[in-house]
Amino acid sequence: MNSKVFLFSHSKELIKDFENDKQMNLDEILTPEPSVDLQFPTEGYGDTKINKVNELVTENIIEYECIHDFKQTTKGKVFNLNFNYYFITNKFNSYYYKNDCLFVVNTSTDPAIDFLNVLNNENDSKVNIFNVDMEQLMKKLENVSGIWVSDIKTQNLSASGMYGYQVDKSTEFARIKEKGRVSYITFNENEIYNKPLSIGITQNAAIIISNKLDKIEDGKQLAKEIFNRYLADIVKVEEA
Repeated sequence: MNSKVFLFSHSKELIKDFENDKQMNLDEILTPEPSVDLQFPTEGYGDTKINKVNELVTENIIEYECIHDFKQTTKGKVFNLNFNYYFITNKFNSYYYKNDCLFVVNTSTDPAIDFLNVLNNENDSKVNIFNVDMEQLMKKLENVSGIWVSDIKTQNLSASGMYGYQVDKSTEFARIKEKGRVSYITFNENEIYNKPLSIGITQNAAIIISNKLDKIEDGKQLAKEIFNRYLADIVKVEEA
């Protein structure tokens, strides 16, 4: 399934091809102690790969094919063996916009951020997550339809979602936003495509397109246009 989530990040350098295909190391598993059964790790190891499709696609865009095993810290049992975590394999494309120093990961936000952390820690990459000024974003938008407020500092409520036409102008939102931080905004966009779009933007500059698009490749182009229109001048870089 092609994802319509695009996490935008900042990198001044081209991302190098990388593969951390971790094989099981028998030296770590075999034990010198006598009369002990061999103990193999149930969970195995997660892999991460990134390879350029070609050096240059169009308009200074370099495309990558990527695989990343995203760790899920859930305990369970399979084939009568207990495990403490497992991996979900994500296959996706990424794009480097040379002129803009943008690296865009086309998969869900949490696996995308984890993928960037692996690149920074194991591939000597210097990719920085963006932080969006959500107050400035709301000032740019006329059709805010939903807002998610996180880290609410009250006894019985830690997060709250509010939905409705121009919900950002409601008294309820004005009351709750003072106790937390705005982490996600949805809005309607009617000008940049041949049909109305429902768009979501997270605080770390992930753009989510909810609609079915005419062509798969439209998603990348739309996400870049949304970034240029709404985010380019209101994002700050978080150092890796």
